[in-house]
Amino acid sequence: MRTVRTKSIRFYTTFLLLFLALLFTALVSFNNRAAFSMLLERVYRNTQDTVTLYQRQMDYEFSRAETFLYTVITDDADLVTLRYADGGSLQWYRALHRLEKSFKNALPVYGMDGFFCYLPEKDCYLSALHDSNSFLIMRKNLLEAIAREDADFSSWILLQTTEGDYFVKMISDRYSWIGVWIGADTLLNAAAGEQ
Repeated sequence: MRTVRTKSIRFYTTFLLLFLALLFTALVSFNNRAAFSMLLERVYRNTQDTVTLYQRQMDYEFSRAETFLYTVITDDADLVTLRYADGGSLQWYRALHRLEKSFKNALPVYGMDGFFCYLPEKDCYLSALHDSNSFLIMRKNLLEAIAREDADFSSWILLQTTEGDYFVKMISDRYSWIGVWIGADTLLNAAAGEQ
């Protein structure tokens, strides 16, 4: 009888130890799963907050650049001179130089890749940009976009070129087109640099 009792105690002890081990394993597994789920939720929220913050920053920068364009097209004396002065006069070239200088000074302020002005009546295209290698490609693509009759420039558009994709904003009065562009790569590099 004693051997039966000893076997019974061993059996219950072994059973209890196995049950406790399984219970401990289940609790640790549940705890790890809950912690991992919380961690994923926190990472998701942080990423979502970062994207929202970056989007607001981009919207703000785009809005600032747009305001600059509206200021130039409505108030800039050099643009008025370019519209009405003789195309070969000294006054016209001075206005052209001052407008180009204004655009070059605006590049780092607004964080854009380039600004341009196009006067169709005089077939005059002026731009200020960071990468002078893309001058001809951007000129060609911007003028093609302006020539399209179905183009809607009421908001920023995506312009796809052989050099890459660019977000472009253009505004026009009856005499001229002015605009700004920023490359998708520039935006991605700025986002990567902020993190």
